[in-house]
Amino acid sequence: MNRPSKRNKKVLNLVEKIKILDALKEGEKVAFLARRFNVNESTIRSIRNNESKIRESAKSLGKHAENCKISRSPLMEKMEDMLIIWLQDLMHKKIPIGGDIIREQAKQEGSGFDPMPFHKTERFYM
Repeated sequence: MNRPSKRNKKVLNLVEKIKILDALKEGEKVAFLARRFNVNESTIRSIRNNESKIRESAKSLGKHAENCKISRSPLMEKMEDMLIIWLQDLMHKKIPIGGDIIREQAKQEGSGFDPMPFHKTERFYM
């Protein structure tokens, strides 16, 4: 008995997800888009269900959206922006920067936000 070959997992970037959302708005069918982008239909439906998050992330990332594969919360992006400013300031002052210092600053920056349904692990700060 011949089995259909298992499809390799394909991760779409935000630009591709926006194209899918635009095509859905124009009336394209889920099955057609799944074949066109070589993903499962459930992937297309998940993208449709998360439309607002995807569009918000793509908008905030601008031209970098094609490099990003997952959308993140605006709070996370805000924290990263704050860390970037902090790092640039340290580099401008020629202060040595290490992983432990960055990790500690990320913890401090993150503590000022409302609790997120996300548990930061040691790997998160790397």
